[in-house]
Amino acid sequence: MAATEMNESTPMPDKGHFGLQMEGLATAVLYLVCFGYSHLAATGAGSTQAFMDTKVLAIMLGGLIAIPVVTALPMVGLRRILATVLPPDSAVGATLPFAQFALYGLQCLLVWVVTREAYAWIFAPAPVVAG
Repeated sequence: MAATEMNESTPMPDKGHFGLQMEGLATAVLYLVCFGYSHLAATGAGSTQAFMDTKVLAIMLGGLIAIPVVTALPMVGLRRILATVLPPDSAVGATLPFAQFALYGLQCLLVWVVTREAYAWIFAPAPVVAG
């Protein structure tokens, strides 16, 4: 069997699982864009912060796992509930694509806010303790 042939014992993902994988990938890409923008803005002219070091890489990779999970899981669940509860042939169900699009927008906003706040919190200077 050649390396490019499919393994017959491995199940193929169905449409729902493929959609969830693509949502996760899109959320991760959105996080990387938000993190990159936040980092480029913070390391601009006059900044004393290093452009790339191990702390930045650790924060980026840690956030790549945590932030999409924290922001995407509630939205995916809410979209799934809406899709199963509302019958598509009803008057309210006809607006389901718009509601799902609005939830995607809310998810994008959540990723942006969480990334920006986490970045600001992690890279904030340490408080000075008077003693």
